[in-house]
Amino acid sequence: MSQVKKIHQALKLALKQKTKTYRDVAECLNLSEASVKRLFATAGFTLKRIDKICEWLGIDFVGLVELMEQQQPKLNELSHAQEQQLIDDSMLLLVAISALNYWQFDEILRHYELSATVLIQKLATLDRMGILELLPGNRIKLIVGNNFKWQARGPIQTYFRSRVEQEFFHHDFNDDSSEMVCLNGMMTDDALAQLMQALEKLSEQFNELNHVQRKLPIADRHGTTLVLALRRWQFSAFADFRK
Repeated sequence: MSQVKKIHQALKLALKQKTKTYRDVAECLNLSEASVKRLFATAGFTLKRIDKICEWLGIDFVGLVELMEQQQPKLNELSHAQEQQLIDDSMLLLVAISALNYWQFDEILRHYELSATVLIQKLATLDRMGILELLPGNRIKLIVGNNFKWQARGPIQTYFRSRVEQEFFHHDFNDDSSEMVCLNGMMTDDALAQLMQALEKLSEQFNELNHVQRKLPIADRHGTTLVLALRRWQFSAFADFRK
C-alpha cells in the first residue's frame, strides 16, 4: 500500500475515533457526500483538504502520520535464524540493541568505535531483517511492536544465560539505581497465575516507558535491564532432606 493510501486509511480511522461521518466531512469541505466517498475510495484528497479535515477534527498532520504508523503491522519476534544472525555478528547485535532503544545514527557513531560506512551496512542488514527502516539522511525508523521480545529459549536468551547472566548478577544491588528481591512462599495455582499476570503488566510498563522516553536526549537516559523470573522451585540442597 502506498503512503498516500495509508494516510487516507489513517484519516478514516481518525473520523471513526471522532464519530464523524462522510456527510460531516462533506459539510466541512463544501462537497457532496458522493464526492467525499469517491475521494476516499481513490485516495484523491489533496494535502490542502487533508490539512483542513485535520484542523476540523482537532488533530495536526503529524498526529495523523503517527496514527497511520500505529496501524502498520509490527514485528513482535524474530525467527530463530534471525536471532542467530545477530549472535554471530557482535557488531550487528550492538547496532540492533541500540536501535531497539531508539538511538539514532549520530548517537550510535558518537558512542561506539565504528565507521559511518560500517554502521550503514549494519543498519541495511537490520532493514532487510524487518527490524527497522533506514530512511533518507540515515534516519532510523523502528518497525517492531512495543511488545517486541526475544524468542523463549532462542539464541538471544541462550546467549544471555551463558555470557551475560553471570556479569549481570555480579553486583550487590545496593545502590539507588538497582534492586533485587528474592521471595519464597507456598502458592496455589490461582495465586501463581495472579503473580504471572502482574509480571506481564510490569514488562508492558517497562516497554511503554522505554517507548515514551525515546525522544529524550541520550544523556538523560541510561541503559537499564529488568530481569523477571518466577517458577515453582526449591533449593536443591534441601532435596536430600525430603521424605
